[in-house]
Amino acid sequence: MAHFADDPSLLAALNGDTDIFRGIAACVFKKAVADVTDDERNRAKQLSYQILYKAGPARLAAELAVQPEEARALIRSFDDTFPGVAAYERNLVIHARANGYVQTIGGRRRWLPALKSTKGEERRKAERQCINTLCQGSAADLIKRAMVAIDDRLLRMSGGVAPRGRLLLQVHDELVFEVEEGGAAALRDAVTKAMVHDAAMLKVPLRIVIKQGPSLGQLETESDNLTQTQWAGH
Repeated sequence: MAHFADDPSLLAALNGDTDIFRGIAACVFKKAVADVTDDERNRAKQLSYQILYKAGPARLAAELAVQPEEARALIRSFDDTFPGVAAYERNLVIHARANGYVQTIGGRRRWLPALKSTKGEERRKAERQCINTLCQGSAADLIKRAMVAIDDRLLRMSGGVAPRGRLLLQVHDELVFEVEEGGAAALRDAVTKAMVHDAAMLKVPLRIVIKQGPSLGQLETESDNLTQTQWAGH
């Protein structure tokens, strides 16, 4: 959403070197990043997701265990801090209603005829689906593009024969690979380049964490928060 909304304050918060939710919390609560508490970070995280998926103040209040009035105040603070997000969402719905569909970053269309429904609940549901489709559908585009790029890199690295590493499964925004002993470094290199460089270059960095181990239950972090900038030109 930050990429699409192009809100200057949100882009600045996400393009810094700090934890993204601490950056958002610093903006929303009007304080330095270093002064943001763990509770404020958690509030900013929940607030961001609830606003992104249009859950409303009642749901946010339940998630944060606060009164609805406080939840509404938090939402107002977010909207005042990052006005470009709400403005983009409004325009997105307007254009989707006019065209009949919403389109992801990869060009896939989801048709939403209920955007023109005369029934308020159906129309509001379609409006939420419009925003969710843009965000989640675009995320799906990016990870699928990365999966294809990784497979291509692995084949080229192996000279066109069966590569030493292979993709086992995708779990939401995670990819699980199996690799022969001794081939982990090359696989990490291929995965990192594909995930943050071969994927679409966005206005915000794609951050990744790579973990390695003998089994899924014994993974340890090898690389943390690598971004396009760190891998550009590789």
